[in-house]
Amino acid sequence: MGPSSVISRSERSPSARKPKIDSDSKHIIGSSINNVRSVVTPTIPPSSASSSAGSASTSQPSSSHSIRVDDAKEFSPVYKDLFLCVKSFALIEDAIGSYNWNNARKLLDLVPPWMADLPIALHMRARIAFELTEYSCARDVLQKLRTTYPQRVEGMELLSTALWHLQDAQELSSLAQQLSIEARTRPQTWCVAGNCFSLQRQHAKAVDCMERAIQLDSYFAYAYTLLGHELIFQEEYDRAANAFRRALEISPKDYRAWHGLGLVHLRKEQMGLAQALALDPDDVACRYNRARLLFDTKKNEECVKELNELKEVSPDEAYIYHLLGKVHRRLGNNHLALLNYSWATEMDPRGEQMLGHAGERYDDDEPSPSAS
Repeated sequence: MGPSSVISRSERSPSARKPKIDSDSKHIIGSSINNVRSVVTPTIPPSSASSSAGSASTSQPSSSHSIRVDDAKEFSPVYKDLFLCVKSFALIEDAIGSYNWNNARKLLDLVPPWMADLPIALHMRARIAFELTEYSCARDVLQKLRTTYPQRVEGMELLSTALWHLQDAQELSSLAQQLSIEARTRPQTWCVAGNCFSLQRQHAKAVDCMERAIQLDSYFAYAYTLLGHELIFQEEYDRAANAFRRALEISPKDYRAWHGLGLVHLRKEQMGLAQALALDPDDVACRYNRARLLFDTKKNEECVKELNELKEVSPDEAYIYHLLGKVHRRLGNNHLALLNYSWATEMDPRGEQMLGHAGERYDDDEPSPSAS
């Protein structure tokens, strides 16, 4: 899942000219998006300054005593650009915080080109792509961010998670090595290293890395979430639940932590948690685990409906087709079961995607009804 800026502008008139501004001359400030605050300075009558300015002022033309309204109407272009920048990114961040990914993407597409390549804009675009499970797109944007702004470490933890989902061990290992040299004292670096060890199935070392990230920044909610998932791999459910709860203390609306806490309850056969889906009902991982819950409680028809909708949203995830094959086999639809098993095997012949789902495998030892 930015700080606001307060901009003050003060204008002083010359000490010899301190006109009294009538209330009728005040300019009403518009509230439209495209309007920028404007100040109108009233025209000073020549007679008001003649008595006090002396002979030097009376020798000047009367037009020199009037201030051009056009000169004072508009702020500088830098102020306008900064105002537009802050307002645009605030609206985008609000959409992201509300899990309205499509609206956030539309708003981001409307920003001018000079804003689109700013680091915060690239980071936002990558976050949106990541949450929409467009991991390749998120990787490309974050790699552009790292190339353009090599000193920036924020966002690299998200890049490592995208590489983890893409099973790109070589690129993830290279990123971890680079950051361990360039930014060893940053928590994002240790999250990257933890994801690298996790992809290599070295979950104990991954836990150590996540704990090191927490030591460096005790308010880094994403590190707690990653730690919780690694502890689930090691079946340390109580520690995992504590990690997710700590993440929720820092960021109560973070659906990832709710999702992880739901997984803990699922492993402990406590089936009543639905906060993650309530926060983000379109998240693929949450919906898949909901389908798993329906499968485990033998609500087969609902499970088939959920999985058929899910494969339309995310057609490249092999584990969706595998679970769909299992439920069809349970229902006695052997031809559909074999078809979905075949698709799952073509997408992921070595079963690597299932490593991200608590050690599931593609083997299916549940007998079909026709075999009984």
